[in-house]
Amino acid sequence: IFLPCSLGHTVYSHILCWAMVATRSKTTPGPLPRSRPRPDLAAHPSEEELITSFLRPRVVSGDDRDRPCSASFIHDADVYSAGPGELTARLAPEVASNGDSAWYFFSAVRAKTRDGQRKARTVDSGDGCWHSEAGAKPVVEEGHGGRILVGHRQGFSFVTKVDGRRVRSGWLMVELSLDGTDADDVVLCKIYFSPRARASASASSAFGRKRKAAVVDKNPANSA
Repeated sequence: IFLPCSLGHTVYSHILCWAMVATRSKTTPGPLPRSRPRPDLAAHPSEEELITSFLRPRVVSGDDRDRPCSASFIHDADVYSAGPGELTARLAPEVASNGDSAWYFFSAVRAKTRDGQRKARTVDSGDGCWHSEAGAKPVVEEGHGGRILVGHRQGFSFVTKVDGRRVRSGWLMVELSLDGTDADDVVLCKIYFSPRARASASASSAFGRKRKAAVVDKNPANSA
């Protein structure tokens, strides 16, 4: 089929443009979905890495809050100054590629007794306290000479009182400390909201909406 020169040039230009767009769409990744935050970390650091790479250098160098932290994702704050919801409200969480989010803090631990054996876990606002889920457990580092103790970890859940009984809020905290005499001077805390609690809350919310819709449908006024 013979086409005039001008028309043939126009058709060729359209075909070339379409080919470039098609190639670009295959090679250029699209934006991430808005419902999922852009990942900050490929994966959250292990407890061993948090102690050896971040907590230990911080304790050795001293509690100098004017010195910039070697990790921008770790904040300086007293985790017992407020409840976790208020504490994290103005800070964006660190999000891993699998969608898990958490906040990291360097914090001092408050002694409840003179000998320092008991710690004060109630927040200043009085809204609740960090309840220990288990005793401190060792965190070890694998080396050429075997397993080396680098610190300890202890898990907590934030509980509030409702009608005189303790209720878990869904907020969890892992407190990491060094092993030694100065272990409690500064700790590294990882705070996050339990995925199980979030899923349960979503399911309860969906169930509540379904019940409300069912009640509305059964209302005689709606069939009138």
